[in-house]
Amino acid sequence: MRKILATLFAAALAIGVPATAASADEGPTASTCSYTCTWQGESAWASGADFAGNNWAMYYKLQAKPGSEPWESTPIYAGQHYLVGHAYFAPSGIKGKITIWVILDGPYGDGAYIVGGESVKVGYWTQDPGAIKNPPPGKFAYKGTAINNRYVGVTVPYDPKCSNYYAIHLDMQILSPSS
Repeated sequence: MRKILATLFAAALAIGVPATAASADEGPTASTCSYTCTWQGESAWASGADFAGNNWAMYYKLQAKPGSEPWESTPIYAGQHYLVGHAYFAPSGIKGKITIWVILDGPYGDGAYIVGGESVKVGYWTQDPGAIKNPPPGKFAYKGTAINNRYVGVTVPYDPKCSNYYAIHLDMQILSPSS
């Protein structure tokens, strides 16, 4: 397990985030925010296709069978605009399962942290869930508690015989400029 975590962190550090990410606002970070910034509660979702209805909930269709590095990943946005990290889809060592590693490694990552127990919630489907309206993350079956408020691994089902869809929601605190 330690080898997997060490490899994951090394991979996360080596991954660059493109400077042209038009939808990402780097915002203040812990190192650049002055005394006028405050911590505020915020929701975050792993990027993907939109669920139906008036919400910004998203789900991600896994494109390949998790295997050797580099692992497939998708960005995580807090408050719809702040790129705080990534969700990495990795083998778990358990048949029929994968581990989704959520790591705050985005440009806004040091201005954010995951809060509370079971603060990362994952929904799983084998058919496109796009028709679901405003899914309640608290009812997602798979949950994890962050380690040092910065990363978490959640082991979830994986079926190699069909499509695999995941909705990943985080409860967070982010630095926000005070008004």
